[in-house]
Amino acid sequence: MRHEILDETIAADHDRLTALRRTGGVVVLDMWSRQQDEANALFQEKHTGGRWVYYPWLNLLVHLLEPSAYRRVRLDRNRNKLTAEEQERFRSLRIGVVGLSVGHAIAHLITAEGLAGELRLADPDVIEPGVLTLYAVAVKDNPRQIRLFEVYSNTAAYEAHLQSAHFKQYKTSTAGMVKSLKLLETDPILLGTK
Repeated sequence: MRHEILDETIAADHDRLTALRRTGGVVVLDMWSRQQDEANALFQEKHTGGRWVYYPWLNLLVHLLEPSAYRRVRLDRNRNKLTAEEQERFRSLRIGVVGLSVGHAIAHLITAEGLAGELRLADPDVIEPGVLTLYAVAVKDNPRQIRLFEVYSNTAAYEAHLQSAHFKQYKTSTAGMVKSLKLLETDPILLGTK
């Protein structure tokens, strides 16, 4: 079940909105006026129309500014953290988040701050007996370079991981994102957590 984005100026969308409004139990939340006031206060901009978003699993219909104005108002809070040019550059990024137990917070932050044009979620943290830990980090001066640190109980556990359905799904869903892949085997010296 997916959300629907509806533009009242398009005949088919207008008809769908009319049908939803007539349907009993649909809650209508009109945020457009408040967001228009924010856009006018921040940027001295006036907007008309906007978009409606229907969330069928909530039976909720929400009226928002049109996409580019909504994005400007929503992300204006970043103006002291990121320049407009940096925000625009982030919109072109395609980011993958692997592992949603810890990764859900990262995915939420990326979404809330508008830090990606496309966000892909993969590998919803399937518990594997031989996987002891997995860390993903970005190279400090090059955040597009990601390093994974994975610890397996033994070689057989690693080989089983490579054959698992969720690993194959991860490989498929990130195929266009991974530019190079290099495996380095290591010997542990000191591993610990605080």
